[in-house]
Amino acid sequence: MNSKCSLLAAILAGLVGALNPIFAQTWIPAANAPLTNWSSIASSADGTRLVAAAGLITAQPVWSHINPAAPIYVSTNAGATWTNTTAPISTWQSVASSADGTRLAAVSAYGLVFTSTDGGVTWVSNNAPMGTAWDAVTSSADGTKLAIAGSGSGIYFSPDGGVNWWLSDAPTAAWGWTSLASSADGTRMVAAQPGDYQNVPADGSVYISTNAGMNWTLTTAPAAKWFSVASSADGSRLVAASFHTNTGSEPGLVYLSTDAGLTWAPGGAPPEYWNSVASSADGSKLVAAGNGALYTSADFGATWTPCSVPYLYWRSVASSADGSRLAGVANQVYLSASSPTPWLNSTLTGGNLMLSWTLPATNLVLQENSDLATANWTNVTANATLTTTTLQYQVTIPLTNTQCFYRLESR
Repeated sequence: MNSKCSLLAAILAGLVGALNPIFAQTWIPAANAPLTNWSSIASSADGTRLVAAAGLITAQPVWSHINPAAPIYVSTNAGATWTNTTAPISTWQSVASSADGTRLAAVSAYGLVFTSTDGGVTWVSNNAPMGTAWDAVTSSADGTKLAIAGSGSGIYFSPDGGVNWWLSDAPTAAWGWTSLASSADGTRMVAAQPGDYQNVPADGSVYISTNAGMNWTLTTAPAAKWFSVASSADGSRLVAASFHTNTGSEPGLVYLSTDAGLTWAPGGAPPEYWNSVASSADGSKLVAAGNGALYTSADFGATWTPCSVPYLYWRSVASSADGSRLAGVANQVYLSASSPTPWLNSTLTGGNLMLSWTLPATNLVLQENSDLATANWTNVTANATLTTTTLQYQVTIPLTNTQCFYRLESR
């Protein structure tokens, strides 16, 4: 065999590049997170850093034991323990996190826009326009490109982490923009609005931007009360979930786009009053939250599995880049962790072999072996570089005339 290089797909715990059929079915309450009216949660790419905010102003089921305060909490150990931050008490509606979890952003229904550059230890008020009830915020992987949107306003964008803000050409949404999502590099964004709540049929819509939130284009997604959107790291795969279909009364659907929002089709999720969706970096693993239920998908949204969780008013969900760590909030914070099954991708470029894998929620080491009949696996010495545009590690290996196999090993 005169092969320049042979490639063995990523293996972890004996699984060879396969999707996990029991993806994220076990959910447990975060023991140290307070009971409160949680509204939003966001995750770092590896799932170890979480930020959760409270402060819904919409009518919610009443639990007598809920703490009426509306704080922002952070966790640095995948939700095992939580710390109340110095962010002011407010009706926080949405939070966003950079890939490393150090740069955070939060928006309030009372017009506050706060950011943190130290993982939530300290917060500063940004120079966002006043007088807007902010509903949504999104961030690029490095935390520098932000977008915010609210009721009775358009969409504002910031290329410098919130130091300066500019109004985009997105239309004013009298009933609010309910959700924003961004590609890892911040150039591609997607936004959802529910339309006029009094209109039947529903007239909400989904918009996309290809220049970091400066200009927006109406997509062909059908009219509905759109409540949430999510994006893959490269912005090519989008997810949009509605609370109601265009009838204005029937439970909503989850729609998918595989071409950056140009076309949309319903996925396999059942009708539900959907509140939130989240996506892994490659778009293969999805999680959706509704009124009483959580669902996950491990096949790009084609099929969905209900999760074993209490019947709660689930408001927000978040996912690690590889989809193995999930978080959801209602009156409690719930966590889910499954065994990751990473893919080791290979491409030929410039006479070299490029190996890449999504930033994992567990420690992985790239190894090589020239003969699969032996156990002589050794660590690859070439340094892996994290690419923030894809949230993938990349290793470049010069091609030779020697057969070689590669794998990822959990450490």
